[in-house]
Amino acid sequence: MKPRSPTFKDFPLDIVGSLSYGRYSKISVENTYNMIISDNFLVDYAGWSVAIPNINPDGKGRGSYKSARLNRVFVCIGNGIYIITPSLSATLIGQIATFTGNVFFAEDNQNNLQICDELNIYNYNTLTNAFTTLTLDFKPGYIAFHDTRFLSVDLNTSQWRLSNPLAANQTYPNTTQFVGAFQTKPDIPLVIFPLPGKGNNIIILGSIVGQYWTDIGAALFPYQINAGVNIDYGIANSDTFATLDRYVAWLGINDRSGPVIMVSRGGEPEHISNDGIDFKLATLTNPQDSHGFMFKQDGHLLYQLTFPTDNLTLTFDFNTGRFFTITDAYMNYHPAKNVVFFNNTYYFVSLNDGSFYEMSTNDTTYGGQLIPRVRVCKTLRMPDTAPFIVNNLTFILEQGVVGSAYNAQEYGPYIISTEDDNPLITEGGAYLTTEPNYVYGAGSIALQNPPLPAVDLSISIDGGYTFSNFDRMQLNPIGLTRNRFIYYNLGWCNEFTPQFRFWSQARVVAGNGTMSTYQ
Repeated sequence: MKPRSPTFKDFPLDIVGSLSYGRYSKISVENTYNMIISDNFLVDYAGWSVAIPNINPDGKGRGSYKSARLNRVFVCIGNGIYIITPSLSATLIGQIATFTGNVFFAEDNQNNLQICDELNIYNYNTLTNAFTTLTLDFKPGYIAFHDTRFLSVDLNTSQWRLSNPLAANQTYPNTTQFVGAFQTKPDIPLVIFPLPGKGNNIIILGSIVGQYWTDIGAALFPYQINAGVNIDYGIANSDTFATLDRYVAWLGINDRSGPVIMVSRGGEPEHISNDGIDFKLATLTNPQDSHGFMFKQDGHLLYQLTFPTDNLTLTFDFNTGRFFTITDAYMNYHPAKNVVFFNNTYYFVSLNDGSFYEMSTNDTTYGGQLIPRVRVCKTLRMPDTAPFIVNNLTFILEQGVVGSAYNAQEYGPYIISTEDDNPLITEGGAYLTTEPNYVYGAGSIALQNPPLPAVDLSISIDGGYTFSNFDRMQLNPIGLTRNRFIYYNLGWCNEFTPQFRFWSQARVVAGNGTMSTYQ
């Protein structure tokens, strides 16, 4: 019998992809860490560096706010409220009663900045620098400013409150003209905010339901509820509420549903998380410990959502409609609490410490540490599940140009290694380097700093349940710009899932490729 000739076939290698894992690994393990899609290429997510170290060494970031009127940033770290100038100097302007928990800011046009820690509302007069605690007869929560007045929710009742714009410090009277009712379901309001681009309209979210209201200027009470529509989802944590451009987003929940990610443009909200992400959210141990914000990275509108207890950060790119996983340098959750745009760049306070950070795609490290950029591709299976051999895989990767590889004169000296990546050591136990008469002492941590840019490949042949050890391939030095990146002889299997790790202190730009197989 004449043997069948091998059948050769190329399949797409989806280097350019997003977070799209399924309920179980057999369905999908596809994921992308610390990169997003731009013009059908994978590019870096924003890195960060310390802008002001240890503003409050004993505290952690709780909130921040950019004042457009003053061109200043206000931050809460620990129990301190600080004002930050364009020259990046931080000054303590007041202290609040709590040390942990959410903190919200709002500002009017009469020199009042109000700060709420879900216990009190504090008023800072930006003209006189007076910092006072308002006398209230309700427990305040999220605060906002709309149509000359501050708005706040009452965390103990189904009421929400308006400040009196004619009163000093914009206090909150307990009269029918300044007290609203939240009545669609038996619920307590948690968030109140003006809808972006919707003029006189506001949104109020409770724990299981949401409402739209409109300022109609009535004398008895200025707002009127939109009786024709409500939102059948509340919010799991008021700090997940974020808005930018035409969008509002939050971690939704109601009395019949676990956490899902919701987006609204001022009308019927949309559920944007898919089956796999919803299943992941359903398995979280503490989804209420969550924080979200929106910002724009090089034109991409992003909603970042972090769950510190469950060690997870997701980001949704409205431009591409895709999710991605974001981490710190150790593959833990991303530390940003929220982001403000100031000095023509982005800054954030950290969930982990009392410093103030700058965030930008021009920074290609996390505080000087390597960003773990990872792409786990889709699993390749034949329609009849027949086994196959992966002869090679190749994809486009920027190499050898300034910005994508290290300059030895800038980053040197390098430790001299053998072809097997073993460092050459002198008889005295020191590492040989590329710089004459310069050695690192034995055991020096500088052996790893900076590592040469490289790509690690690991493969799974069981549907993504387990992966092999990594095979490393170094990137080209500056001047050698061949962009074809190729691996050979990847073995026999009936399921093939490649995972790539891109290691570089410079940028990474990767495009799609192909996998060559035969049966």
